[in-house]
Amino acid sequence: MTDTVNTFKDKIIGLGVGGGAIIVLGYLAQIQFEWWSIALVAFFVGCVVGKTPVLSFTYGTAAVTLLWTTYAGILTNANNNLMSDTMGNMFGGTLSGTQLTLFSGIIGGLVGGFAAMAGAQLRELINDRKA
Repeated sequence: MTDTVNTFKDKIIGLGVGGGAIIVLGYLAQIQFEWWSIALVAFFVGCVVGKTPVLSFTYGTAAVTLLWTTYAGILTNANNNLMSDTMGNMFGGTLSGTQLTLFSGIIGGLVGGFAAMAGAQLRELINDRKA
């Protein structure tokens, strides 16, 4: 029973460390570089922190979705939804500004998740070759 608890505890700590690193480093990268820099950050964190590809995908997706949705929400509120509503109208008026903000967060989350998973898989590949 204690092995199961310790394994679960290690997974939660891994989620927190990996997700926190992606949020902090990703935010710094986003204000300095292009949008795709979040993928590089998630890939790097997946290489360094990633335990398994599935766990890396989980914290990569969660962290980038949270980061992008929050950041887009802050930017959207700063201009009273003007930009996001205009972008939503470009899609035939089917998306509101809030929906567009959530949609961009989900897309960013998938990018971050797959990048972190690829980093963890690279780490496994390198460790398998050493053994």
